[in-house]
Amino acid sequence: MVKERFKEYRCDLHQRYKRCISHGEAVLSGPPHVTPDDWRILCERFSSEPFQKRSRINSANKGKLEVNHVAGSKSFVRLHHDMRDSVTGQEPGPVDLYRGTHCRQATGSWVHPRASENWAAMDTIRSQPTPDDAQRSELEIMSEVLGTCSGYVRGLGHGAKLMAPAKATSSRSIAGESALRRADILEREVQHLRVVVDEIRDQLERQREEQERRIEETRVEHERRMKEMFQAIAARLPTDAPPPPSSSL
Repeated sequence: MVKERFKEYRCDLHQRYKRCISHGEAVLSGPPHVTPDDWRILCERFSSEPFQKRSRINSANKGKLEVNHVAGSKSFVRLHHDMRDSVTGQEPGPVDLYRGTHCRQATGSWVHPRASENWAAMDTIRSQPTPDDAQRSELEIMSEVLGTCSGYVRGLGHGAKLMAPAKATSSRSIAGESALRRADILEREVQHLRVVVDEIRDQLERQREEQERRIEETRVEHERRMKEMFQAIAARLPTDAPPPPSSSL
């Protein structure tokens, strides 16, 4: 999420730079929340040839996109959470997520006829049994219908590399990877809890030592005061009077 927000923030700064007529005007028209020195560095980067070349390539690739989505500025992660079942709380799979991000919910119309064809093909493959009775993963189905981009499944939005494997794998392999991730998360949580328990144990030990020290100081102070009190009493007694009883604690 932080990576996505940074990408949007960087894009907003670039759009501000592009709205200026010249580079000199852009340098003098920095946003109020960016220091002049930082804004000047950004302007130099925006006007550099490597950045301009990458921008032209990205614009050309964006123009080749035939099917867009209807998610707008809302991230696919947020849509995945919003589309969960209200009763079971189960979140949709990748195929159903594709429908939710390419079909307008208000009118039921697809953003592009090709999107409707893609989803119909994926839904058909999903409902067909396999010869070995092994259920195919939805990532495999999407990879077969939509293809891949740099080895990753298309149609899962920005950051899909975290969701899709580099190549199609069996559902058992995906489940194993998911179990390993959960085990790794649990292991980190256990390690964190161990650290917390050790800190609490050390804190309790320090408190116990402090209490023992205060008890000892109180005992010593009490003995000193009792001794001074008996000495004062003895000084006021006649010399032929019997000595006061000794203090025993």
